Formats: sequence, C-alpha cells, structure tokens
Amino acid sequence: MAFRLASPLSLLALLTLSACTAKWSALVRYSQEPAPASEPPVVSLYVAVLQSSLPPDQRELVLAPQPASDTALWPIEVGTTPSHWADTLKREVHAALFDADLGRDAPAEAVVAAARVLGLRVSMDTSSAPISQASAVAVLQLSKPGFNSDSTIAAVRLRPLGGWCGQPTRVLLLARRPGLRWRVWWRS
Repeated sequence: MAFRLASPLSLLALLTLSACTAKWSALVRYSQEPAPASEPPVVSLYVAVLQSSLPPDQRELVLAPQPASDTALWPIEVGTTPSHWADTLKREVHAALFDADLGRDAPAEAVVAAARVLGLRVSMDTSSAPISQASAVAVLQLSKPGFNSDSTIAAVRLRPLGGWCGQPTRVLLLARRPGLRWRVWWRS
C-alpha cells in the first residue's frame, strides 16, 4: 500500500483554513445545548436574545413597536468589525447585517413565545410601562433577525426604552450549529 503526500499548495490551503477556523472558535461561542424540537428556530433565537439582555430577576416585558415615523431606529449600516476578526467571519457577519429583514420590527408572536419560555409576562401596552430603571418591567424594541446565507450567524438590533432610555440601540450577534440552541457571542 502506497501513501501519497499532499502537495505543498494543498497543505498551505489546509493550514490557512484551519487558522481561520481557529480564529472563529476564539470569538464565536456556540451553545452545546440541543434545541428543542418543538421550538421554532426564531423563537429559540429570541430566547437567547432575551436571556442575554435582561436581568435574571426580570418578570415582565413590554414590546414597543417601532413608530411609523421613526425610520432611523433600525439603520442598516456597515458596522465596523474588529480588525482582528478573520475575513471569513467578517463576511458572514456583514451578510447578517445586510439581510433585508433586519430593518423591520420583530415578529411579536415569536418574541411573545420566547418570553413565555422564560416565564415572563408580556404586554404590548407601552403607556402603562413604568419609567423607573429599578422596575421589574423591561420595555424593548427588537428587530427581525438578519441571517447569513446558511443561517448559522444572526444579527438582532435591540433598543431599550423606558428606564433604560439612555442606552443606545445595540446589535447582538448570535451563532448556532444545526440542532443546537442559539447563543449570543458579541454585542456592540
């Protein structure tokens, strides 16, 4: 039985690919938890967003719709990705940031389902939301997620309102492997 050695060019390509993957794994943290079969992936995504964005003692969530006149709420701009990210990762993140759906409001039914998974009461009535930051009520505006081509990286914009009003709109980047839960790995 004879063994063939790979050409130097193919070895270089293999080393480059593994270096890119190593750079990704240093940044992108995947969940090891299996995704529940009964939970749609978009609900699982919002579960991860809410878990990472709300305090653990949160009891109630108020979803605020984007006002029709507020076109600047979800601006689609090229975020400056850190220079130490691998180019392949930057491309995947930009694909998620430029997904056409990212500029729209989150589907309320998916966010409500995610909040219920976490045991939160959900309301759409922002008029009764308290303004105190010490309140157990979170008032948020969430965008639809934007995805890369194979839906393994997602971007979601989150805008805190009410007591958190001074906080800017944030971009959350999430990642998942097929069959596993979404996990937030970066926030602006």
